[in-house]
Amino acid sequence: MTPLLILVIILIIVIGTLLIMLVIKNRQIGYYTIVSKNLSAMRVIQSMFEIMGANIQAENKINELNKIILDTYEPKYSSIVTFDGTHHEVKATNADKSYIETIEKLAEENDFRSNAIKNVSKYLTTSSDKTLRYKSAIDRNIKSCMFSPIYHGSVYLGFWILEDEIENAFDNMSKSELSKLKNNMGVFLENTLYQNIIETAQNTDKQTGFYNNLFLYSKARQKLLENENNSMVLLCFNNLAEINNEFDRNVGNSLLAKAVNIIREFTGGDTMCIRYSGARMLLLMPNSTAETVHSTIERMLSRIKSEVTEHVNNKYAGLNTQILIHTFKKQNNIEREVERMVSYIDAMKETDTIKII
Repeated sequence: MTPLLILVIILIIVIGTLLIMLVIKNRQIGYYTIVSKNLSAMRVIQSMFEIMGANIQAENKINELNKIILDTYEPKYSSIVTFDGTHHEVKATNADKSYIETIEKLAEENDFRSNAIKNVSKYLTTSSDKTLRYKSAIDRNIKSCMFSPIYHGSVYLGFWILEDEIENAFDNMSKSELSKLKNNMGVFLENTLYQNIIETAQNTDKQTGFYNNLFLYSKARQKLLENENNSMVLLCFNNLAEINNEFDRNVGNSLLAKAVNIIREFTGGDTMCIRYSGARMLLLMPNSTAETVHSTIERMLSRIKSEVTEHVNNKYAGLNTQILIHTFKKQNNIEREVERMVSYIDAMKETDTIKII
């Protein structure tokens, strides 16, 4: 056997050995990649059940889950949107607030409508020099998105969407991984939405539909601390008890219902309307001051004076309204500020007037 032939045989053996090692290594890499994916999904799922059992409010639970998703998968954006049978509502997102309304309507877009109905996830991506074409994708430079409807049983609860500014961002998410996440998220949302119903019932005044004092000293306090300034508007219908006595409680209830409807018309979705006591309503208006809301409250008072009336047995019944407006600063004590407003309005003699303190 010639030296050259021996050298060729040795090279063949070495190359063959290297190829075998490469195949084994690739299989190991594939195995650990699958394990890594499963670990990511299991981490999120484990966190779901930890959050479900935590003693925190339902709204905060969905936000906490979204933080875990962002930390685990590192997308540019993650949003969880619920559906109440009529409307979609963003419950958690790290996208800019200006895009919330658009995100709420994504399930109605042509790209996702049939997927939401059929409970099928959809992955969209594009090249680096293009963006996806659904609303707000161009504005936010979105090149990859993973849209996943959320169902519990056969009931559609909303959707979850991951978005990124790079193409092929979610290529590594397997169908089995996504399926596990979707199924467990359905359980999570069902549990959390049920908790929210219970919390709302506990925090709501049945007659007016406004929040009660339990809400004032729990959730409302947290929301007020998110802004440097907030407006507190205290309304007192100081002759409501007299109307109940002179006519009957049905007349008083009718007048109160009319006033409540007008209050709702003049307050935005951010305003927290609270029935502080029988004849007192407290409006908490975030990110505003007494001066900025004054004109709105004036118009509201004018409507109450002109429209909240009843004629019973040729007698006129109308509410006497006293209003106090105060700027609540982030560092203030909410209990002390509300008590001060109540004491002030109790000492007021004028009716159908507005005071700023």
